[in-house]
Amino acid sequence: MSAELSQDDLDYIDSMFDSIDINQDGSISLRELTKSMKDKGNSPRNQEIQKMFEEADMDGDGEIDWSEFLDMTKRRMKSANAPEPTNQPETMKRVEPKGFKPQKTPKVTVDQPKNVLDTKKKTEILKMFNRMDPNGNGFVEKKEFEEYLDTQGTHLSKERMAQLYKSISESTTLDSVMEESGITFQDMIKYFENEDILEDNVEINIGQDKLESIDDIAEYFAMANLTGTQLDSSSHLTLANGISRKDTVKETMKDLVSRKTIMKANLGDQSKKRWQPFASFKRRVDRKTVMSSPSGIIRDYLPGNYSMADIAKFDDLPPIKPVRTIVQCQWVQGEAGKPSKLIFPDNFSGELETDIATSETLAYYGAYLAESTNENFALDSRHVLQDFTYGNDYFETWVLGGGGGAALETHNFSHLDCPLTPMKKSGYFVMAKFVDDARTSIEITAFQVPTRHTIYTPGGVVHSNNYLKGTWRTMLADGPIDEGKIEKNGQPLRFTFK
Repeated sequence: MSAELSQDDLDYIDSMFDSIDINQDGSISLRELTKSMKDKGNSPRNQEIQKMFEEADMDGDGEIDWSEFLDMTKRRMKSANAPEPTNQPETMKRVEPKGFKPQKTPKVTVDQPKNVLDTKKKTEILKMFNRMDPNGNGFVEKKEFEEYLDTQGTHLSKERMAQLYKSISESTTLDSVMEESGITFQDMIKYFENEDILEDNVEINIGQDKLESIDDIAEYFAMANLTGTQLDSSSHLTLANGISRKDTVKETMKDLVSRKTIMKANLGDQSKKRWQPFASFKRRVDRKTVMSSPSGIIRDYLPGNYSMADIAKFDDLPPIKPVRTIVQCQWVQGEAGKPSKLIFPDNFSGELETDIATSETLAYYGAYLAESTNENFALDSRHVLQDFTYGNDYFETWVLGGGGGAALETHNFSHLDCPLTPMKKSGYFVMAKFVDDARTSIEITAFQVPTRHTIYTPGGVVHSNNYLKGTWRTMLADGPIDEGKIEKNGQPLRFTFK
């Protein structure tokens, strides 16, 4: 069974099986498989995981044993190595450290939408959605939907309206008890992305024979409405020559969203109308304004499924620059085997500005808090994760003594640094960057890091962990380090903090 696999392959499959088999009973349950995939950053639907599980569980006993797991992995390896047709859905990829074999990881595929909606089209859909939702609760209830279609003269029958409402409302699933409340804006977007709705200005004429086959008078009237036809004795001929629609129900939605009354609508006015009490909010005491909202409504969140990163991503705000010390300096490159020097002027006291580490403040130096992003990144070398406890005399006895003095350093490998000690007792993580290529001026900030929050420092970022205290969990590697020992007036310098 395993003759075509190397020992390294088998060892890898072994470790993967053990990592999924959480209770170590020698088999994998559906719950263990689901938890493992989500812990690794994958987000397949439960139906997809169920299907994967059933494919692997060959004997149907509700568990995946080692041999079944091996067979499944081999099948997926074979599938992964086969050339894929160009019309296949895009594959979601995970970035793995070197030494791993990502092609052996179960793959999750995501179907691309049939129609790519640009911002203009999404805005038109939102304007129509707001008109469909007169009570402004963010859900288009069935009654609101039918009333809107009636007022727009679509002439769809109740049955066809119900069919259309059901089709749109089932486009997405809201992870909430409000799922049955009505159509959400996300439902509407997904519907337009995935339905076979004709592109603009495409003419597909239908013949008299097809027109005569229409046995639903409501559909007949709906088609007449779509083409602006006045029904009279020549209606059959007019419709036969002018109709360019395959599906009345689908084309009704396209017609509604592209009407001039929708395009002329103003989203800002629609939001203001819904949030009137907040749009010009003020609180006054003794004829003085003590609280106000000068910016008005910034964003109108409609019901739907969101990531917290999307909710809290305030693109309208400018980047934050941390508080920092800017000082002249001189970089003296060290000779082979010896550290470089970073020389500060005599009038520099060594005192640094301090700030709180957030993804916004760290971004100025090219770092960020690991918890604030879901993005993948590459580890170009092998790294180790370890807890280090810095004693109270660490700086005096080691940094200034055995370490040869405090320094700012840079290297090609990545860093993770997470304080396990309360922030006020965990010291400072120092970050810096040179203002110019000649390294004659430098900006420096000493960061306090909230407990159990992790700084990710990519390779190439200037930093120092000389001033840490307490216990820190750190990921690092054993690659070469380029450090500049800091000094002033020929003597080692130590930073102090405001």
